[in-house]
Amino acid sequence: QGLPACVLPPDAKGTYGVWEGCRRLASATELGWKPLGCVVMPQKSEAEASLRGYVLNKQREDLNPLEEAEYLASVLESKTIPTQAALAKTTGLTGARISQILLRNELSGEHKDLLRKGKITSRDAESIALAARREREAAAKKREAGAPAGDGGDGAAPPGFLRVRVEIAELSR
Repeated sequence: QGLPACVLPPDAKGTYGVWEGCRRLASATELGWKPLGCVVMPQKSEAEASLRGYVLNKQREDLNPLEEAEYLASVLESKTIPTQAALAKTTGLTGARISQILLRNELSGEHKDLLRKGKITSRDAESIALAARREREAAAKKREAGAPAGDGGDGAAPPGFLRVRVEIAELSR
């Protein structure tokens, strides 16, 4: 029946947590195979189990760039891994790369859709998000400094300039 699934020891309710082999177990269950081979692994921390899943999915390329960013953000938000530096060390990525990946979460809905559909690259998405962040930060600084209307601090166009919305066309690849 192939490779066994790896499970964590049962919790207080007697429920086993699948550590590796979720797809194998789902397929075997769908095919009606019983009993299913499983190997009970030594107790792993939630962080270790979660990151193992990330690494396996990343190796199989099952995560699209936005899912990767959302996953890493959820790990940080849950405090499973408390800092970006610890997350970098655990995943083997640099701290700078973690920051770049997390930028994808700041994209507009329109840009997220383009990234999901593969119409823009991860690097392009990260550049777009960084530019938008810098623009927001600059506007906030101008508002804090009490910048007069019309200089960009309040969103109004300076005299002699016209503010326009640039539509993003879907790129064909």
